Amino acid sequence: ARLAATAAAAAGGGLVTLFCPHSIYEILAASCPPEVMVRPVRSCLEVMAFPLDAIGIGPGMGSAPLPCLATLLLEDTRPVTVDADALNAMAAGPVSLGDRTGGPRLLTPHPGELKRLAAALTPGSARPAEDLTISQRAVVLAKSARSAVIESGKPTRWNTTGHPCMARGGMGDVLTGYMTAFIALGMDPADAAALGSWLIGCAAEI
Repeated sequence: ARLAATAAAAAGGGLVTLFCPHSIYEILAASCPPEVMVRPVRSCLEVMAFPLDAIGIGPGMGSAPLPCLATLLLEDTRPVTVDADALNAMAAGPVSLGDRTGGPRLLTPHPGELKRLAAALTPGSARPAEDLTISQRAVVLAKSARSAVIESGKPTRWNTTGHPCMARGGMGDVLTGYMTAFIALGMDPADAAALGSWLIGCAAEI
């Protein structure tokens, strides 16, 4: 959670708010950069009521998400970047975004998360990332050694940057922070995914 929030602030997010359970508020408030506002909440409904331009959810969430996560994913009208344990919660629910009333969604699975999502939402699919894009009405950033940005009806965009040392914990959390900040600045989710992927890969190469 700290990695994602810090990255969002560094990527131009302006005022970044990190929502967390009350039980870990003091830990995060003491360890986050001073420009990140840490706000304890008891439910995702409190996040939905807060004025925001974009939401990133999942990094650091753990296997027991705050109540009403599905409501946020399905009904919040703002763009949401869905990563990490929020993707696992979708697969476990399962929670399908195909009939949602909310705004744009960017799903960012690594291979293990993609496998779990596909098994729950598009079983038997030979092209899980492409079929998820259609069934969930979402942009999919399929993260791997060569990441792909997949948007229904448009050519797949392949990232050209990266480094083997990126294969470690926390890299995707930073990427989520970047992409959420870019979306908050007004960028389309697919463009934010393409830029975020390229930027973090280029930084790793440097």
